[in-house]
Amino acid sequence: MKRINVVGTSCSGKTTLARAIAARLELEHIELDALFWGPDWTPVPEPIFRECVDNAVSADEWVIDGGYSPVRDLTWSRVDTVVWLDYPMPLVIGRWRPVHSERASTTSGAIASAQKP
Repeated sequence: MKRINVVGTSCSGKTTLARAIAARLELEHIELDALFWGPDWTPVPEPIFRECVDNAVSADEWVIDGGYSPVRDLTWSRVDTVVWLDYPMPLVIGRWRPVHSERASTTSGAIASAQKP
C-alpha cells in the first residue's frame, strides 16, 4: 500500500481518514478539495486542477482523498489501494454543516501552494 485513494460521499470523513492513514504509514497526504477549490469556494479551472493533481500523484507514495471525475484518470490509474467509505445518508447529512463551515476558512489558500513545483 503505497498509493491509496480514500473515496466516499461529501462529509463521509475522507480527509480525516486519509490524514490518519498517511500519518500512520508515513506517506504524503494529498487533499483533492484543497486543489479543486479556490478562494471563496470557487472551483479552479479544470486544466489547472488537472496539472496540480498530476504533479501531486507523480510521487511514488501518497494517500489521496476524493474522487473528482475530471482527474479520475490521473488518480485511479496510479492507486494500488482504494478505501471506500459507505455510510448511511442520515449520518452524512448530519455532518454536512459543521464540516463545511470549518473547512471554508482553511481550503481557500491551498491552491496557491499546490501549484508550486
